[in-house]
Amino acid sequence: MILDKLENRELYKGIHVGVNKALLYIQSTDFLNIPEGKYEIEGEDVFAILKR
Repeated sequence: MILDKLENRELYKGIHVGVNKALLYIQSTDFLNIPEGKYEIEGEDVFAILKR
């Protein structure tokens, strides 16, 4: 798990294919217009949890 600010996302590119997939998801998702919850990106291996 990585907990950081979005402006630091470039620091994590390339460290793992799952991290790259998560970063693409973060960049392409409008979190203001989706409900809280768990969103699978690649099954249980890569997912996002939105909590406000």
